[in-house]
Amino acid sequence: MDSLKKFDRYLQSKTFNVEDQVAFLKDYVIMTKYLSASDYFLLMSRYKSGPAKLFSLDALGQLSKGGTTSSAAKYWFQPLLVKAISIGERTGKISDSLTIVLDMVGKNRSVMKNNLVKFIAPTGVLVAVIFVMILLKEELISVVLKIVGGEVDRLPEGMRSLLDLTNWMLAYGYIIPLAILTSAMLLRHYLIYNTGRIRFQLDPLPIFKHYALFKGAQFLMNYSIMKRLGESDQDIITAEFGTAGPYYRKHLLTFSQKLGAGEVQLGDTLNGALFTPELIGRIKILSGAEEFTSSLMEASIQTNDAIMKTLSIFITAVSKFYLAAVVMLVIPIITGLFSLKDL
Repeated sequence: MDSLKKFDRYLQSKTFNVEDQVAFLKDYVIMTKYLSASDYFLLMSRYKSGPAKLFSLDALGQLSKGGTTSSAAKYWFQPLLVKAISIGERTGKISDSLTIVLDMVGKNRSVMKNNLVKFIAPTGVLVAVIFVMILLKEELISVVLKIVGGEVDRLPEGMRSLLDLTNWMLAYGYIIPLAILTSAMLLRHYLIYNTGRIRFQLDPLPIFKHYALFKGAQFLMNYSIMKRLGESDQDIITAEFGTAGPYYRKHLLTFSQKLGAGEVQLGDTLNGALFTPELIGRIKILSGAEEFTSSLMEASIQTNDAIMKTLSIFITAVSKFYLAAVVMLVIPIITGLFSLKDL
């Protein structure tokens, strides 16, 4: 039974998508203005179902033992949301820390959702066309081959081309999506984990550059939130270090070493591919200003929005490539069908 419960919890955690996480925490921020955290989770455990109910029960269990909400949240929520909860618990300003992060996560999720639709639609059409080609081979071309006594040379040229293309798709077509998926997984692994000398030479290239800038925007956003809540620079870097991948961690280690060496200005501490020279210049100019943390937040949002826009352009280009592939497959289908009149 314990194994079944663990498996059910695992499945439930995977169905707790980001939209549901954000919606739950937004409600938490509103309701805990009037209720204690324990009363809120007790209410949710009674009237909610699925992941929200299970998380609420976990949170109640942690709080009853003197633990924290963030400890229970680690299993259910995105790391950035857990970090915001943890910061709020330490500072007593959980509403402030969550509100800022939830707005950013919600905006990013909306952009990603639109991009996903752009990507899935042409992909679905491409899969449908391939399915039609296979169906034609099994149902139509096999009948036509019987008519010509199984002699492929007697087929019209258009039908022969369609047969050759369909045979190729059945024999080797799986290689294309497999290669795309494998390449994407390898690239993701390389971006996050590789820290060799060649990697840092690749940072100026578009994909590597935008990944680095995205991590820089993430750092500035977390820095501005945590600074606003009274955290020291070293504590902020240490908190980031705990959840960072090797590439991001290497940059954080450099920042930490500079702080340890006596650098006091953020603009002098930050360097490398995570930030553009213009952004570093702005940070140096604004250091010490009354609204410094707010300006950092604005800078991180602008960088994040720019990266999301670039991602949208890339997804649009990929979707157009898929549509071109659809057209290239539809043409031989139409040509093959029209060639039947030549039998």
